[in-house]
Amino acid sequence: MGEYIVVRGHRTWVHDTGGDRPAVLMLHGGLTSSETSWGWRSPTLPELLNEHLRVVQFDRRGHGRTADTDEPFHYASMADEAAGVIEALDLAPVAAVGYSDGGNLLLHLALGRPELLASMVLISANFHHDALHVESSAILDAVTAPDGPLANAYAVRSPDGGDHWPVVAAKGLKMGVQEEPTFAADELSAITVPTLVIAGDDDMFPTAHTVALYDTLPDAQLAIVPNSSHLVAMEQPSTLANLILEFLQHPKRQSTMLPIKRTAAATT
Repeated sequence: MGEYIVVRGHRTWVHDTGGDRPAVLMLHGGLTSSETSWGWRSPTLPELLNEHLRVVQFDRRGHGRTADTDEPFHYASMADEAAGVIEALDLAPVAAVGYSDGGNLLLHLALGRPELLASMVLISANFHHDALHVESSAILDAVTAPDGPLANAYAVRSPDGGDHWPVVAAKGLKMGVQEEPTFAADELSAITVPTLVIAGDDDMFPTAHTVALYDTLPDAQLAIVPNSSHLVAMEQPSTLANLILEFLQHPKRQSTMLPIKRTAAATT
């Protein structure tokens, strides 16, 4: 099911389906884990991708089966964890799929260590915390409650035990709701990694914010999935699997028949 490896000096839970197929690194959302982030109805997105690819996942510090530390949560340090896994498993350059917080940390990784990434898929990601819909705060408070579903899932997996959940939840909400990320568009325009931006049409961030993310990335493609929410990866796994597999076949922008704003990405 998985094993522990040492990443940046910390015992980290990793699940690697192995084999000689191309690898994809899948990064779970906030306050969930590699086992819970993608839903419980089979086939999940990782299961669908595993039909074609070697799927690698890991639980970040304070998430799932990886113990917490005393340090606060930051997307930059999460990106460093991801870099450590990529290096430990000799995956670079790897295609990466990040959901929510997993997508946010990929923005840091693409800026700081682009050589580690062949391409990236950002699912329901945001580049500034101010974009969060006001209504989302109440939803997040409910799902992170001590007797809520995320707390229960955490309690049966975490080496720190269920009593540590309030600490983890507070750190996650402080980072992702109150303080981070804080990118400006001109910062993200330096990203050279080919990117597919995906969001639900009723996501936790306005569609305009997702479009702004797409617009600022020099080599990006965009998919707004109809009739879906921030849980788009659970709601529409087959749609996302098809989008991702097609993107990974041609990660750089291709010439269209009638280009308006964008032309094909330059090859290097």
